[in-house]
Formats: sequence, structure tokens, C-alpha cells
Amino acid sequence: MPQFPVLAPSAISPGSQSSNYDSKTQSGKSQTRKAGTTLLTFDVSWLKLTRAQAAPLWGFIQAQNGTFGRFDFLPALWGDSSNPNAPSTASVNATAAARQQTVLLGGLPINKTVLNAGDLIRFANHNKTYVLAADAVSNASGIATLTLAFDLIAVVPASTVATLKGVLVRCALAENAQNMPIAAPFFHDISVKLIETP
Repeated sequence: MPQFPVLAPSAISPGSQSSNYDSKTQSGKSQTRKAGTTLLTFDVSWLKLTRAQAAPLWGFIQAQNGTFGRFDFLPALWGDSSNPNAPSTASVNATAAARQQTVLLGGLPINKTVLNAGDLIRFANHNKTYVLAADAVSNASGIATLTLAFDLIAVVPASTVATLKGVLVRCALAENAQNMPIAAPFFHDISVKLIETP
């Protein structure tokens, strides 16, 4: 899978997009139904780039053919756990079922807060990236229960590797039209909207 070029952005705005359907009954009660999973989004911009800096980004963006291409994106600042106790990877301690929001993770430092709410995690057996809804604290065996912000989209078998640092998000461009303003003295600005495509 190609990876989006790594160049520190001027700004990044992480977000999410959920497919919920809201309706009201005749009696006025609200009903909300969820379809699919929540997708991560990123608005990313690079300002005042030289042509040499802008060219690899612009070439990669154009090669995606609008929303058609798929690639892995390493979100600046968000790709690594914010917790200094987090290892690069850990392994799933017990099989977690699809639609479950908790996962047991082993191989962690003992008796420590090892991950923080808002951290990203990705399991080796599928392409969805998840967000932690709460801090994860390990026990004396180095096992922690992770509470995810969204349901698992597939079963995660025991011993599956979980990436906690350098977490990639499988993305596509969110729009078909792209542009690159160039202003004197010939600095280039690039902005893209990305959406997760697990």
C-alpha cells in the first residue's frame, strides 16, 4: 500500500464522520440508527513550500486520481501514543468479537497507565484505525483492557499484533478536485481533506 509522503504539515485537523440516521416517531420520540463505523478524517495543509518541497506532495496527490486511490497516512503528532509508557506494539491477549468495544492487550509495562484517551491503535488483521475512549492501565501481568471509541469492524484474534506507535490510517482523498495556489515569491500552498477507508 503506498504511503502519503511524510512532511510535517503547517496544520492538521483530525476529525471523524459517522453515518447515523435520526428520525422522530409520531409521538415525538427520537430514534437514532447507526450504519457502519465511524471514519477518521484529516484536514491537512502545508503553507509556503518551495517547489522542491511541494513537488512530491503534489505528484502523490495527483496520482490518487481524486477519491479513487487508497494509501496509508501517518498523522503528524497523532500517529504515536501520547503516553511515554506505551511500547511500539503489543499483542491481543484474548479474541475480541466484531462489534465489541473492549480489547485485552498484553505485553505491556506492568502496573502503569500505558495508553491515553485519544490515542490511535491499529490491529494487524484489518485496516481500521481505532481511537481509545479512555486511558488504559495495565495490571501486574502487563495486561490492560482497552476501551475503544467505536465498535470493532471484525474479529481480532488472540495474539494479533496491535500497533501503538507509528499508527497508519488507511485513507483516500475526500474530494475529487484539488488545487495548489502559488503566490509570489513562488511559494506553494497545499491543502487536502482525507477520509479513512478501512
